[in-house]
Amino acid sequence: MILFGESFIPDTNTFFVLCVVPSDCKKVLDEFPEAKSGQYEIELWTSGKILTVNCDMKTDGGGWTIFHRRMDGSVDFYRNFTEYEKGFGNVDGELWLGLQYIKELAEQGSTEIRLDMARNDSTTGHETCQDFKLTEGNNYKLNIGSCTGLTGKRFAFNNQMSFSTNDRDLDMSSDRNCAVEGHGAWWYNSCTRVNLNGLYVAPGTICEFPGALDDFCGHWHYGFDKLYALRTSSMMIRRK
Repeated sequence: MILFGESFIPDTNTFFVLCVVPSDCKKVLDEFPEAKSGQYEIELWTSGKILTVNCDMKTDGGGWTIFHRRMDGSVDFYRNFTEYEKGFGNVDGELWLGLQYIKELAEQGSTEIRLDMARNDSTTGHETCQDFKLTEGNNYKLNIGSCTGLTGKRFAFNNQMSFSTNDRDLDMSSDRNCAVEGHGAWWYNSCTRVNLNGLYVAPGTICEFPGALDDFCGHWHYGFDKLYALRTSSMMIRRK
């Protein structure tokens, strides 16, 4: 993990010095092109908040800051708005970085977002969207441009939607609470085609949960594997 001044490259037993405290994983990679994937300490560019984040330095050229990760169901993602705003989970495992920090990271400049998923048999898929940002204050309205990587029902369906949680219903359905039905939190439209913060159930199965809407309540991406529960998912952003 990077420390101020002297910085350590994971898995190399090597230290280096950054001229500027990095504001994201892209800055780490710009300063040291040989940096490996792992945990780094960053200082957010406007608030000055110090965070330990996971950096992906391998995928599609590297420089990605990971803000969402599901891998085993060890962290409950059915949380209220305050928790989603501030962040929760474990930097070593499942996590949600926090809407306020995701928003600030994306405000540094033109930013792309990437969603990665794996089925129970470990086959993988992804989609990448350009011009990612969150707007309208603490509504954290999703803004994305063109998307590539998957076809059909995917993340673009949620474009221009505010972030909804079980205690803060901002979706487009007048008679439904998509966060409750989906047992998660998301930029719900009416309701969604991606539910990566939904209930983690056995990979490859269909969600069933009392109080939620059967089939819909799980951890899934319809454009990748319809409503079948994913084994893993991650979301990450990179300044261009």
